[in-house]
Amino acid sequence: MPEQSPGSDSASDQEEPGSETPSWWSVRRGLQVGGTAVGLVAVVTVGVLATPPGAYADLADCEELFTEELLDGVHLAHPDVSVEEWDLTHPERHHEQSKRCVDADLGQFTADLSFYSPDTRNDRYEGLEERVATARENAGESTGGPEGGQEGEVPDPPDLEAERIEDIDVGEGGFAVVYDERISDASPSDPGGSEAEMSSFTRADFRTRNIHVSILYIGPADERSTSDVTDTVTVTRIAEAVEERIDDTSTAA
Repeated sequence: MPEQSPGSDSASDQEEPGSETPSWWSVRRGLQVGGTAVGLVAVVTVGVLATPPGAYADLADCEELFTEELLDGVHLAHPDVSVEEWDLTHPERHHEQSKRCVDADLGQFTADLSFYSPDTRNDRYEGLEERVATARENAGESTGGPEGGQEGEVPDPPDLEAERIEDIDVGEGGFAVVYDERISDASPSDPGGSEAEMSSFTRADFRTRNIHVSILYIGPADERSTSDVTDTVTVTRIAEAVEERIDDTSTAA
């Protein structure tokens, strides 16, 4: 039997077919499979992110929203706090229901909540997004005072001025504004009046699904002559709490 030459491989040393390093075809096939999987994950992720959240079927009343726990959590709890509800629903407006929650006794805040049809989800709430964007745009402009009661009477000059506007992490399109209110000292004996005093207060707007919320924080009545509301901390805190209460109390459509 002939001897094998030195260095030659024996049968036992030979590798089994297919046990060698993957060929270029195998590598390409693996990349194709991996790429397909990544692509599917990406499509599913985009689809989930692009789907708007379900609409709310209803809106709780002010008593359910502004509970003692909520007021205590935003540091507005007081024995004299009494939240009343005013119906602002108007047939010519786009919303189905609108209400104003008012701190009737102390006058620290008001909250306007507008409930829109759950069908607004069909257009991805675009109409509501536009309304919030318009509210933000208008917030940067001076706001006119109350209009005259008789035809042809000239309205009061603008008496609200936005000092600054900030984005807030509340709902969709959330923003807060610090306003300066001009308080004239004009009198019959001095029509021109002395230099106007300034009083500051804040406002926060946001949308949560098919509900638009606008909150005004003025501060306690007995402190308005001695201090101004110059930051958005409190009004933002109220907005966060109201958003959470809406989610807790409203049912899904």
